[in-house]
Order: sequence, then structure tokens, then C-alpha cells
Amino acid sequence: LQFLYFIGPSHRQMTVTLMDKLSASMGKSRDSSEVTLFLLDVGKFGEPELRTKGQYVSASLYNQGVEITFTIPPSSSGSCNLTAVHVYSSGTEPFQPCTIPTLCEYTELTSSEIVSTYGEPSRKGGGGSTNIWIEYGNFSNTTLSVQFELNSTSWDDRDAKVKSVCFF
Repeated sequence: LQFLYFIGPSHRQMTVTLMDKLSASMGKSRDSSEVTLFLLDVGKFGEPELRTKGQYVSASLYNQGVEITFTIPPSSSGSCNLTAVHVYSSGTEPFQPCTIPTLCEYTELTSSEIVSTYGEPSRKGGGGSTNIWIEYGNFSNTTLSVQFELNSTSWDDRDAKVKSVCFF
């Protein structure tokens, strides 16, 4: 399914931030102008590897530490919709640490920095044998939700570093 296209660095510079483009794109059709603008910015960092698994198509930029996920509609009609953008820190095979400015800054935080910056999370989970995670709806006054997975299984670890961030 070669339906994603990425245009190189010759595209026009926009004053809208990458996070604004991501927020405007989430849930929209792959063919929408919002998703196209987001993909133009991300695409200048490398060519993704595309793979389909069940109802999802992922565009993985392994060397840039980013994976973009689209949901395939149940019928053959219609376009895929942007479902999630995963941003990886170190230690998440096969991804290298994120290299895309703006997205990377979220992978450099600790659990205490996240809570002091964004307040108490909407949801949280994990611990014991699984990594802990915290989630925010309407993240940073946007329509995005975000989940931070931390490199710890203990809620007592206030300096746990981010393992991955999922915007959805």
C-alpha cells in the first residue's frame, strides 16, 4: 500500500508549528490538506518504511525515532485516517532516539518534570512488571491526547525518563 507520499526539503516554510500541524491532522483523512502539511514537515527527515498490520498502516522512520499510524477503513471505500504518532527515546528497538525537532523535546522529560509542567494526568497505569505511563487529554490546550511511557515500573521513581510518547 504505497499511499503515503513524502515530499523533500524543497517545500515552502510555514509559520505554523509542527505541533499545530499534528493537532490539526489527528483523526483526519490521509488525503486532507492538514495531514499533507504534517507529512511534508516530517517527510523531510527521511523516507518511511511502510507496513500493514490488521486495520493499521504504519510509516516508520526508524532512524528518526518516529512512527505514524493510520487506521484503514472497514470497507474499501474511504481513506485512511491519522490515528497516532509515536515518538521514541533511547532503548526502544528498532527505533533510534527521536531526531525531529519539536517532537523530541517531549522524550527528554522526566516523570516529575511532566507532572510539574502539565499537572496531574487524566489517567495513569502500569507498575509492577510493566512500565508506568501517564496520559493527558486536551494536551497543552490542543485537541490532542498524549501518553508518556516511562522507563520505570515503579511509581516511586520521580526521575523516570520518558521511553516513548504517543500523540493521538
